[in-house]
Amino acid sequence: MPKYYCDYCDTFLTHDSPSVRKTHNGGRKHKDNVRMFYQKWMEDQAQKLVDQTARAFATNRMQGAVPRTTMGMAPIPPVGHHPMMGGPPGMPLMAPRPFPGPPVGFPGAPGADCYHIEDLSGSIEVEFKEDTKFHHALFHEHSIAIFEGNFENSVLKVNEVAMVPVESAEMTRKELSSNENWFGGEDKTMRALNKLLIGYKDQPPVAIILCGNFCSQPRQTDTIDLLDRGFRYLANQLMQMKKEYEKTQFIFVPGPDDPFVDSVLPRPHLPSLLFKHVSPIISCTFASNPCRIQFASQEIVVFRNDLIKKMCRHSINAITVESIPSRYARSVLSQAHLCPLPQHITPILPDFSSSLSLHPLPDLLVTADRFETFNEKVTGSDTIVSNPGSFARSNYTFHVYYPSQNRIEASQIPTGETAD
Repeated sequence: MPKYYCDYCDTFLTHDSPSVRKTHNGGRKHKDNVRMFYQKWMEDQAQKLVDQTARAFATNRMQGAVPRTTMGMAPIPPVGHHPMMGGPPGMPLMAPRPFPGPPVGFPGAPGADCYHIEDLSGSIEVEFKEDTKFHHALFHEHSIAIFEGNFENSVLKVNEVAMVPVESAEMTRKELSSNENWFGGEDKTMRALNKLLIGYKDQPPVAIILCGNFCSQPRQTDTIDLLDRGFRYLANQLMQMKKEYEKTQFIFVPGPDDPFVDSVLPRPHLPSLLFKHVSPIISCTFASNPCRIQFASQEIVVFRNDLIKKMCRHSINAITVESIPSRYARSVLSQAHLCPLPQHITPILPDFSSSLSLHPLPDLLVTADRFETFNEKVTGSDTIVSNPGSFARSNYTFHVYYPSQNRIEASQIPTGETAD
């Protein structure tokens, strides 16, 4: 019988039977060798990250655009960019000197007047000065960023802060060598929706995505009755255009105030008792929040949450209103996560946190937020970040996406057509 060779222990076993393998694999020496193997692998990956970041830091500094250090944590960091491993163990704490490369770690605020960044090897205190330069993004606790500064008296005095470079989906798939797909009112508002459906019935789209909240009076005793009445009204409208929309997929994404929806992310679909009204008439999906859509080669992520203003409130750098859309888009794509805020601000179910990951980046990210409508494209990625805004609050504006052209078109229902 041939002998079995153990790669971790670099030795041959006397026999190749299952019992001998089981005994060997359960031994203390074998377990120690396995632990040492993966510990060395993690250190190598961390050093590789430091080397890559240092090279990018030097290159971008010479070009005048300096990406610097990280704040926070992404659930699934990009391959080859393991932010959790920020740097090798034993971060130097020597005499005052400029850092040769940017440190990487997890920031937090353990004290009222100080911040720290930390990784697996430890943490250091950071100090922001009046002339500290924050690059174009939203920086807050638990995000990933790049810092550059001087280390004096066990404190990193920060000169510049920037987000990590955005990794394109093409680069991620190249590293992974695979691709995973996920399939994941008011009378005036209803009239506007009816006008929208009538306007597109001659050329019906492939899909129509409707995001909550689906009731103007959430969390009341009669909320379910109002929702039931609203979906009956929608079913009556669709019945008149059943033939025109027979090939259109209607997708309903719950909002933060819809019933039977917890205050933590991700959120389940709407109550099943509402399905019976529209399911017999149209092809529809009551999706979770967030939800992922695969159309041909296009990957689309839809996330309904009023998160933008919350991120701005918890940002540690000063920002202008005009820059919020571009800063938000860059922050979310750089973090590769739909909600990069700490758990105590926006709770996330640990077992389902991967559903909020944006790794690899989708072709289209729909952030259905009450904030003003916008669509942004971040340098370094092909992803479009689109916020159609509130349909009722923004004079019935909505976005139309053309997958073949990878293009967003802003549209609006004329105000006069929704009058009584």
